[in-house]
Amino acid sequence: MEYNPIVVPFQSSVEVGNELKKIVTIREELREKVKEEIRFSNPIVERDGFGIIYMNTINVLQGKAGSHKSRLMEILCSCIISRKISEEYVGFNRYEINNSYTLLYVDTERNTKDQFPFALQKIMKKAGFFTDKQPDNFDFISMVDIARENRLDVLKLYIERLRTFSDGHIVLVLDVITDLVSNFNDPRESMKLIDYMNSLINTQNVTFLCIIHENPSSGDKARGHLGTEIMNKASLQIQIGFEKTKNNEDTDLIKVKYLKTRVGKRPEPFHLVYSDTKKSLVIADGDYVDQMADKKKHVAYAENVIQRLLEILMKPMSRAELIDDLTVFFSCSKNTVLERLGQINVNQMPIKDKEGTVYTLEKRKDGREIIYYLTNEKEKLELNIN
Repeated sequence: MEYNPIVVPFQSSVEVGNELKKIVTIREELREKVKEEIRFSNPIVERDGFGIIYMNTINVLQGKAGSHKSRLMEILCSCIISRKISEEYVGFNRYEINNSYTLLYVDTERNTKDQFPFALQKIMKKAGFFTDKQPDNFDFISMVDIARENRLDVLKLYIERLRTFSDGHIVLVLDVITDLVSNFNDPRESMKLIDYMNSLINTQNVTFLCIIHENPSSGDKARGHLGTEIMNKASLQIQIGFEKTKNNEDTDLIKVKYLKTRVGKRPEPFHLVYSDTKKSLVIADGDYVDQMADKKKHVAYAENVIQRLLEILMKPMSRAELIDDLTVFFSCSKNTVLERLGQINVNQMPIKDKEGTVYTLEKRKDGREIIYYLTNEKEKLELNIN
């Protein structure tokens, strides 16, 4: 199918006309590419034979506050700027050790007196560099003292500046990404940032590694509208968090789980612990992991399931999704989960949140699907009135 050259209508703006020409140019490039065998680029980082981080992608690391997100990101950064293979990288390795990447770490949370400098020192030392002779391929800035409404514009200018020194591939770490906008629930602000990131990965040699907080009481949900949109665009979504006891309290065992990957099969989760001696995360002992798993097999009591429902069921979920979450979380069978859900639903067991609001577990049919949801007396009354 052939088209005549683009003619922009008189009433169209010059900017829109230029954008139209741009998509036609991209279309022609795509027409040529589909004629060839598509060869995916090799990953930047791999683990256990699986490609983890690929060039020109958006990658997200999420977790609750205090779940060691930044420490895991520091390990990934050391792995990327290093030219060695090390056990300190908790199984992560550079796929092509001779490739060079420039890494820019953008921090928005830690103070610049000691917290952020200490983190930078750890990255350099773990990568095999001396702190008094910093590697040429490692750059870092703090946005703590930059007004939120100016942060994205300042970042754009800094990346342009960095490009004058490096024409190679840039790995850009945003810790944390929600601090680059004034309101992470504002769709306009969120999409402005994400559109910029998408533009960079498509037009320049840039890869993003983003840290984002999870909402305190909503299971795996990343914070705000920005969290929702960044997950849609991400090629890789990793979750880090503490394993729970039978009383739903944190243990010192940390689970790293792949929630999403666009390239191939999702790798299996793995476990870490924090070493006070090394001031870093290390791979958890296998016997300890097995011991904790055995304990969790016996904790799918109704009271514990209720606590989990409060975390993940603030929005309705399909029966399949709910069962999948609970079987993984409690390391138990599907039948056990169904038995507990039935017990909670039929007996109308009270489910009380931190504010004292009491919910009950309900279910309804939506076509062929069964949907589970939480409701309270006020919502039931309003439903009956309507």
